[in-house]
Amino acid sequence: MTEQEPVAIITCGGFATRMGGEPKYLLPVTESDRVIDLALDPITRQPELVTRHVILASGAHREAVEDYAEVLRGRHPSITFDISHSNPEGQFHAIAHAAEKYGVEGNVIIMNADEIVPGLDLVSALRVHTDAHHSITRVVTRASNEGTSSLNVDEEDRATFSQTNFSVYATGVIIISPYAMQIAKQCRSSQEFWDIMTTTHQIHVIICEASLNVNTPDDLEEARRRFS
Repeated sequence: MTEQEPVAIITCGGFATRMGGEPKYLLPVTESDRVIDLALDPITRQPELVTRHVILASGAHREAVEDYAEVLRGRHPSITFDISHSNPEGQFHAIAHAAEKYGVEGNVIIMNADEIVPGLDLVSALRVHTDAHHSITRVVTRASNEGTSSLNVDEEDRATFSQTNFSVYATGVIIISPYAMQIAKQCRSSQEFWDIMTTTHQIHVIICEASLNVNTPDDLEEARRRFS
C-alpha cells in the first residue's frame, strides 16, 4: 500500500479588531497578495513536493473563507482547497474535525493563515519527518525577545540548542504523524494534546528564520515593508 500524500490543514481564525475587524489573514500585504497568500507560499511554490490538498479550517467568518478559497483555487489549480467549518473549543479541535471530515490518514502539516514564515523549506522538513518516523516535527524560529518555548527536543537537537545563545519561538508550523493525529482527535484541548506529547514523545525541532504574525497595524506595516 502506498503512503498517503501529506495534507495541509490551515487554521483560519482571528479578527483584526484594531484594523477594521477584517479577518487578519485577508489583510492586503502587496498589490496581489494577502497575508494568507504569503503564509501558504511554502506549499504553493512547489505543491508537487509538499502537498496538493489544503484544508482551510475555520470557526468564524465562514463566507470570507469560502470566498477566498475560490480565489486560491483560481491561482493554484493543481491544489485542492477544501473547507472545514466547526465551532472549535481549541485549535486542535478544529484540526481534528478537519482531518476527520476529509478522511486524512497520512502526515498532516499544520499552519496558521495569519503567520508568515519566510524561507520555510517544507520539502526538507517533510523528508526529515518521514525518514526519521517522528511523531511531531515543529518549526521554531530565532527570536530575540519572545522568550524560550518549552520544547522536549531530540538529543541531536539538544546539542544545537546548548551551543547557541539565541532564544527560540515556536511557530504554528507543525508536522504530525497519523499516530499523533489519533491522539489529537481524542484530546479535549490543545493543551491536553501537548501535555501528552511532551511527556511521552520526542519532538523534533527545525530552526527557521524569524516568522511574522500579523496581529497589529505595526505587524502589517512590517509585512508590507518586507514583501513590497
